[in-house]
Amino acid sequence: MNQPTHTLKWAIALLLFTFLSACESEEAPLRISAASSMQFVMEELIADYEQKFEVECELITTSSGKLKAQIEMGAPYDVFVSADGQYTQALAEKGKVVGEPIPFVKGRLAIFMTKGLGITDLLKGNFEHLTMPNPETAPYGRAAKEYLEGVKIYDQFQDRIVTGESAAQSNQHFVSGAAEIALLPLSMIDAVAEARMETGTGSDRDWANMIDATFHAPIEHSIIVIDHPEAHTNAPEFVTYLQSEDAWVILKNFGYSRPN
Repeated sequence: MNQPTHTLKWAIALLLFTFLSACESEEAPLRISAASSMQFVMEELIADYEQKFEVECELITTSSGKLKAQIEMGAPYDVFVSADGQYTQALAEKGKVVGEPIPFVKGRLAIFMTKGLGITDLLKGNFEHLTMPNPETAPYGRAAKEYLEGVKIYDQFQDRIVTGESAAQSNQHFVSGAAEIALLPLSMIDAVAEARMETGTGSDRDWANMIDATFHAPIEHSIIVIDHPEAHTNAPEFVTYLQSEDAWVILKNFGYSRPN
């Protein structure tokens, strides 16, 4: 009398084992960690890569310094796209990566202003708040600080500077209207303008321009494959894609230039 029940239990167990084995055999998404300054360009690059290679990707963004710290703590990212080569080099020296860091692109810092403001207003302090990324963890924040020091206003108006933990958070400060001036990556210019118009904080009086690069150290991005127990097999392929001509077309449209 118990034989059918026993057989049914074994059948259910076999089906469950088969289902779990199939789930385990499906590789997790390719986890790409990138500086938040590159969020918008990376979204386009990943969409292009997924279409061409049919590999599912997951994008994680915050400041380059925070991503480096997370990787040191064991975060299972597969690729790290840093806005500063010193962070990928530091990971290489600690044995956290596969191969050597690869020079990627050079970025540019830009100044964004609203309410009809101009550079003269910045230099004279005719503003209430200026936002910029944290110079301790965000390369564009470090460049922003160097620029403000170069034009002799960083110390004078430091109490008016609103620091975001990343370029993305400083972007939010500017889009929300919490700051009238922002020092942000040039690559964010279109997204900033679009977001400000959508939220009603922007107008045709907004203004943006590149910062003279001689005021700050070069912003040199780099990429590296991360070494961890569950590393994605397509990580090296994605890094190769980022160096391709297809990727370069997208990068150039966002204002990046080739590395030296």
